[in-house]
Amino acid sequence: MISKTGNMIDDQETIINIDPPQLGKKTTVYTTIPSDLKKMWNLHEKYPDDVKIIHDDKYGTEFEVPRKWVTVRRPRTLSEEERQKAAERLAQYRPSADDNDD
Repeated sequence: MISKTGNMIDDQETIINIDPPQLGKKTTVYTTIPSDLKKMWNLHEKYPDDVKIIHDDKYGTEFEVPRKWVTVRRPRTLSEEERQKAAERLAQYRPSADDNDD
């Protein structure tokens, strides 16, 4: 989608609409962002009974998802010690440059 400025990024968005509990557990996700579209389509393919397509056109797609799937939370913060331990665990699984020498 190209905006008046000619920049595709200007018109990309993801909108999450959550109905109040007294109206049910309906939540819709409308997106035009390619990475979000890919995630939503993958979820739809894997869970077609839970992720339903409401509307799909050349601009974006609207999905209905279970309310309990949508959360808002703060970013995870790690202490320096936790970060170091995670780096050490990751290093165990990465091949070293020496492993590639034949």
